[in-house]
Amino acid sequence: LPYCVTYKEGVGRCVVATRDIPALEEILRDHPAMVGPYYDEHSLCLECLRNTDGSKTCPLCDLPLCGDQCQSGPGHMPECQFFTELRKTIEMPKNAKNTPYLITILRLLHVRDSNPGMWDRLGMLMDH
Repeated sequence: LPYCVTYKEGVGRCVVATRDIPALEEILRDHPAMVGPYYDEHSLCLECLRNTDGSKTCPLCDLPLCGDQCQSGPGHMPECQFFTELRKTIEMPKNAKNTPYLITILRLLHVRDSNPGMWDRLGMLMDH
């Protein structure tokens, strides 16, 4: 590898080059632990995260989606199960402003429960 992970006082863990690295050389490929929606005044499809007019929703949980192709996607599954069960006990407002934040938290908790290795790696992240 053209780099090493080291620890520097005052900075924490960091990646340091071990040789000259030419411009545009790929040295690292990373994949997200999870992807969640951001707050937007328009509805977002909770699977592909594209803007949507909010007219199409999941028939199970009533959360916004683009259409049928996004309903069975893996990203939407954790919150769909949660909100489907929750709707049996309380009435949920449609397109509530805080829903994107709740979705992101649910997806992060899903990582904790379904992928302990990834959860442990997330625990190593540092805030500065």
